[in-house]
Amino acid sequence: MKRPPHEAKTIGLHGAALDRELDALLRLWACKSPDEQPITFRTVAAALSVSPGSLYKLGNPSLSYRPELRARKARVQAAQQEQATNFVASPRQSVDRIWRSRLKEAQEEAKEWKSRYEELLQTIAGMEYHMNQHGLDAAKLWLPLPPNDRAERGRAPIPIRAQRRRGGTKR
Repeated sequence: MKRPPHEAKTIGLHGAALDRELDALLRLWACKSPDEQPITFRTVAAALSVSPGSLYKLGNPSLSYRPELRARKARVQAAQQEQATNFVASPRQSVDRIWRSRLKEAQEEAKEWKSRYEELLQTIAGMEYHMNQHGLDAAKLWLPLPPNDRAERGRAPIPIRAQRRRGGTKR
């Protein structure tokens, strides 16, 4: 006898087996911090290899649950709340989180500056190469600029063309 296409897939947990595995998983994860193992419908469903929709259904009536925890959704939410109350962030943890984020930002900025530095080194190496190819001394690139002799003699800077009139006088 051939199975219908929707049953051709591997059959995962369902019924009482799903409820038992769900309870065991939630007990285990409730002892871990939310940073280490967050309890969400998707992570629980992925760990149990079931669809998230299965967690929204009622549990198996053969197992004895309090009426408010009969739904699997309610048990997952209860585990989320238990985890949140067990692992309230202490002031030290919140300060550590702030410093970790600042460190990450500083590392990203340093990485950006390093890439800029390497690009500039490539540009300078190209300039030196081309100067050598044309028979010029590349060491002259690193000489300091000569002083501005117009400033030393007390002369005014060269005016911009738009400031002069056609007759040669300033406005």
